[in-house]
Amino acid sequence: MAKFTREEVEETAHNFEQTDLAGVDLSGANLSYDDLSMANLSGADLRKANLIGADLSRAYLNLTKLQEANLSNATLYDANLNGADLSGSNLSYADLRVANLRAVNLRGANLRKADLREATYDPATSFPDGFDPKEAGMVLVE
Repeated sequence: MAKFTREEVEETAHNFEQTDLAGVDLSGANLSYDDLSMANLSGADLRKANLIGADLSRAYLNLTKLQEANLSNATLYDANLNGADLSGSNLSYADLRVANLRAVNLRGANLRKADLREATYDPATSFPDGFDPKEAGMVLVE
């Protein structure tokens, strides 16, 4: 995995498949429709980032800051979001099937029409008011 800085990300083509962006400050960055599949974004700062339609399938997003990020129509299939903060983010129409959502903060997130089938969560996962993870097809793991 190649390691990139924020400046390189903003100057580079939009394919970051398997790229190492761990810990990089990408707050407010425009990564809409970019390929970030299997990228390492662990601990990265993506607060208020534009990730509309981005492919984050099988990406490592543990402990990533995604507060108020726009992930509408994004693909997060089988992504590892363990401990990530997605509070206030827009996940409408996002594909989160089979994603690891253990200890994830989803307070205030827009989950309208998000596909959460078989996504895993634990007692430390927090959801928006009124959201029922079982009704969404999610799997509780202890």
